[in-house]
Amino acid sequence: GLIRHYPLDGNANDVVGGFNGTVVGGVTPSADESASSSKAMYFNGTDGYIDIPISGLTTLNEYTYSACIRCTVNPPSSTAWSILSIGYSNKDQVVYLSNGGPSGQTGYGFGSYNTIASAADDTWEGVLPTVGQWYHLTAVRKSGMLKLYLDDFLIDSAFTTGSVAGYDATPTARIGSRSGASWGLQFFNGDMEDIQIYNRALSGSEINNLCSMTIGIHDNIDACVPKINNVNGVIYSSIETSCNIQNFSFEVMNIMGQLLFKTSDPNFKWSGKGNLSTGRYIYKIQGNIGAETFISNKSFFVE
Repeated sequence: GLIRHYPLDGNANDVVGGFNGTVVGGVTPSADESASSSKAMYFNGTDGYIDIPISGLTTLNEYTYSACIRCTVNPPSSTAWSILSIGYSNKDQVVYLSNGGPSGQTGYGFGSYNTIASAADDTWEGVLPTVGQWYHLTAVRKSGMLKLYLDDFLIDSAFTTGSVAGYDATPTARIGSRSGASWGLQFFNGDMEDIQIYNRALSGSEINNLCSMTIGIHDNIDACVPKINNVNGVIYSSIETSCNIQNFSFEVMNIMGQLLFKTSDPNFKWSGKGNLSTGRYIYKIQGNIGAETFISNKSFFVE
């Protein structure tokens, strides 16, 4: 089950097992996705990270890492930023954001070294995130498979070379940075909250409940923006508060831009996802609440 939980609500405390972290460098309290002050932590991208106790983390061959993140900028070209890293210079398990580096990946990603190979197995989104927007990222390692979820959607998966995860002989665990000279420190620049580590692989329905974020861009209308859910092959929306949503549109497209589904109903339910072939797809949600506009584009992967 859940073995570590760092809400990052103004401090680096673990509310599950008391494995409290230590703030290093430029990490300061910030507002979360609901604009509540001191409910997240800002990482300056230069020298800031949180060192967390390594105990109990390097025996996990199956696990789930979860984080809510928002970038203030995207990484410069040919660089990457670490969100969570457990291991050291030769092998680690890492969740990251990359812009073409160090191995050419782009977007949010998940890398897993193992004990029998010198290179990592990776899965990644393929596009850079929208700056200033909160995302829920979940990485799962189970039974020779890596899975990466973004906002509850499976966006990519990959097979692992070995079943045993590699952590190096002198591992460390960090939020917002990576250890080891072979790939650099990869300091994260942006806000984070709600870091969770599980000692097992969560199911898709369990991941759906991990982070209660909505998709809005403007914090003052987030409660009204429909939340997009993905459960058992059905995509549907839910609205936390009764609101007057106007000009609503939800679209699903393939990577060539071909429209597969469209609705103007904020309370829609679509079961057509089960008929999609294996590959990457994009959904777009937009609408108006009063004078405010919300819009978001996300990708997801169908196995």
